[in-house]
Amino acid sequence: MKAAIALALFSLGSIPTVLVFATPAHAHGEAPRKRKVSSTERAMLDVVAKRTAAYNKHDIEAFAATYDKDVRVYEYPDKFLGKGVERMKAIFGPQFAAGEGRIVVHRQLVLENTVVSDETVTAYGKSEHNIGVYTIRDGKIVEVR
Repeated sequence: MKAAIALALFSLGSIPTVLVFATPAHAHGEAPRKRKVSSTERAMLDVVAKRTAAYNKHDIEAFAATYDKDVRVYEYPDKFLGKGVERMKAIFGPQFAAGEGRIVVHRQLVLENTVVSDETVTAYGKSEHNIGVYTIRDGKIVEVR
């Protein structure tokens, strides 16, 4: 049986983007096919993995080290929340000091220098399903949506 395919057109910053979503063949009883992850894709995923690990350890310095000093933070899709790694520390420092916060990553997609992460975030007794969009340059997260 063939995989089912759907297309989505949206804008990633100023770049019109087409994403292809497919129902995996194994959902229809076929064996899953594995694709090799390129070294560039692995580097992007590693930055987000370091961020997630630091978040889960409540390590504000390691968490902040994954961000560019001028990181821009948005509530998806375009509500600006703040700028700068110091702002990130101010937001997450008290939460981490209280031992709060856990992220579980369900799946991720890499598109050029962007990682789209399907996550469940739990803090202060509440869990929320989120899609995080992380733009990465020079090994640092420069934008979060």
